[in-house]
Amino acid sequence: MKGNIFKSLLLCFFMVVVINALKPMEVSASTKVSYRLKKVEKKIKNRQGQANTSVSYQLPVIKGKSKLIKTANKALKRECNAYFDKYYDLAAMYGKDRPSSTEKWFCRSTTKVRKNSKGIIKFEMKHEWYMGGVYQVSTTTQKYIVKSTVFDLKGYLKGGIGANTRSSLKELVQRITGMNYRRNSKYPDLYYKGNQMIIGFNMYAQYGTKKDIYLRISNTGNKKVKYFGVRIGDSRETMERKLKRYHYATYNNGKTYMNSDASYFKPVFRNGRLDEFHFYCRPTS
Repeated sequence: MKGNIFKSLLLCFFMVVVINALKPMEVSASTKVSYRLKKVEKKIKNRQGQANTSVSYQLPVIKGKSKLIKTANKALKRECNAYFDKYYDLAAMYGKDRPSSTEKWFCRSTTKVRKNSKGIIKFEMKHEWYMGGVYQVSTTTQKYIVKSTVFDLKGYLKGGIGANTRSSLKELVQRITGMNYRRNSKYPDLYYKGNQMIIGFNMYAQYGTKKDIYLRISNTGNKKVKYFGVRIGDSRETMERKLKRYHYATYNNGKTYMNSDASYFKPVFRNGRLDEFHFYCRPTS
């Protein structure tokens, strides 16, 4: 009975930490992606001194000396160590009382790289464990942006406003870096500001009220963030040519550009060049 309860505890713990491990982490740096895998292993002896239980994993270490890479490696090490240290403690409690010397028990994690291009590296980790006749296997992925590149907002605005919008915007915040969470009553579901960017989201915006904006994305000078090809520094002619491809039409004497999906784009020019831009999406009724 005691053994069954412990097995259930191990399984529940494993499920919880795997779910937490699914959270993606992103980092920006100026160097090309390079990494190594460091094997960490701990063995457990039973009361007879037999070491037939092991806990091991491959820790990815991103190479580089930038502050952001160092921060990422510390986070990786901290999360991996915390996960396996806890699992080691549970395995040790079970392993020390195990009289058998013929059955090998283990918890191990192996790492592969599934993507390493355009400044992005994606790790896939395969988790396996076998204890007390129960075998489990699962995989998790972790993505790192390790090179600062120009990117477009359109990849984060697909499918309109819906259940996945908030998670997509949080991923965008991580991609931009340097943004901080703020409380904002107009955008209660998400509001971040920093690095010359503002992102606000209100899932339940109401037409005809002061809170009638679903989504706001403002760029006040960040040259690495584009909107459907439009970037800070473009001339009006270049901007209009790019917006026309996505069916934006001029409105309010060229001060606003509207789309049929109820979104609109407001540019600000200084000395003939785009100095900032603001994207909004409102309910239609």
